[in-house]
Amino acid sequence: MFKEEEFIINFLEGSAFVSDGKSIAVESMNLPLGIKSFKSPAHWLCRIIKYMPEEKNIFAEIIEYHHDHSAFLPFQEEESELFEGLSMIDFRGINTSKLLITAKGKKEIKPFKSKSNEKGDDELYLVSVYEDEIINRNTVSEPHLFIPHIDLPIHKTQRTIRCECQVAWKDLKFDFGAVCAKCKVNKIDSRIEVKIYNEHLRVEFDAIKNYFSKLFESKKIKINLTISLEDTRVIKVYAQSPEIDKINPAIIESVKFELIRDLPKKKFISPIDKSLFTMDEYFQAAIDTTLNAGTFYENENQLLGDLLNITSTRHYKNLRFLSEHHSHKIMKLRFVLKPFSFVFLMEGAKAYHIVWETLNTEEATYVWHTDKHIEELKRMLRHVEEIINTVKVQGKSAYIQSSDDQYHRVYHDYSNLVDGFIKWKGELESLLY
Repeated sequence: MFKEEEFIINFLEGSAFVSDGKSIAVESMNLPLGIKSFKSPAHWLCRIIKYMPEEKNIFAEIIEYHHDHSAFLPFQEEESELFEGLSMIDFRGINTSKLLITAKGKKEIKPFKSKSNEKGDDELYLVSVYEDEIINRNTVSEPHLFIPHIDLPIHKTQRTIRCECQVAWKDLKFDFGAVCAKCKVNKIDSRIEVKIYNEHLRVEFDAIKNYFSKLFESKKIKINLTISLEDTRVIKVYAQSPEIDKINPAIIESVKFELIRDLPKKKFISPIDKSLFTMDEYFQAAIDTTLNAGTFYENENQLLGDLLNITSTRHYKNLRFLSEHHSHKIMKLRFVLKPFSFVFLMEGAKAYHIVWETLNTEEATYVWHTDKHIEELKRMLRHVEEIINTVKVQGKSAYIQSSDDQYHRVYHDYSNLVDGFIKWKGELESLLY
């Protein structure tokens, strides 16, 4: 937005006007040669290279330098958001000669005619005249070039360099609306920290930057740098990266797709006595990522929906049915790491029913029942966790043979003779009293 837009800057003494009601101080623009004020009205025609709304900063190039005031372009006469809160305008490649002409007043050579000398001849002498000074000489004894004395400030050397560097994805630091990187700049033999802006970035992406690396099929990003120096001191840096510029909602959705597809395959740190995890606990248990569940999801139902859509599962219809009827206001969906599965809560007219269903195994669906009291539900949930721990260690046969629990198993029919889901759904609903 606003890229390649042309606009007028009108200079009047110490102010740079971008509209009739909006100006910034010339002193704050860090112009070369220490220019802080314009002695005569002037205007520049500029073109926007990049607009950085977070910093309220315009990076522009000067197309033309002119004397006198100029009318603003039509969009400048309106209340454009481009200039709302504007704090800085940076320029690329300022022509110092033209800068001086517009800021200090036009320098020109004019003839100066002296009074007649003793021989009675009129002699013409060249005099250097500045528009903002009046020079009076009544007599000139012999031809010469007269240059008035002007006190000029002592300026430090300012220059701009452009270069390129590469930084590994793993060394980037994601922030809200930007990514930070440390670049080694050989031209100044220094390492500098830069910020590359992109409104789609969030700090949570720092935990999944390896997925961006996979998606772009590169271990490093390229960074183009424009560095302003005063003598050897860095005073301003502008950084841009083609890879960071490409990150948009579609790219972020692709990264989420890769992440969710990998979730069932990930290795987890699981406490010995814990088998049931909430969504937040589930992400925190992953060994190779510190991803916050809130990066992509507001609740566990959204995560389950993506898991069903992205992963290959033979129990898609079963899990979708359980998800739609899960009483999420009473109990959060629970995840089981191994086998990758889910524990739902179904509310019947007289009882609560805890349902354990796997993502992709041939294991039957297990159903436990408890009274409709929250304390009883919590007790039964702890008991179900103990059962799953036993099944993981000793196998399902040990639990089935030794258990006195009031539970049921609903089997999946994978034959082509019947609709397995319809049969499974009918048997499950008959248990929900």
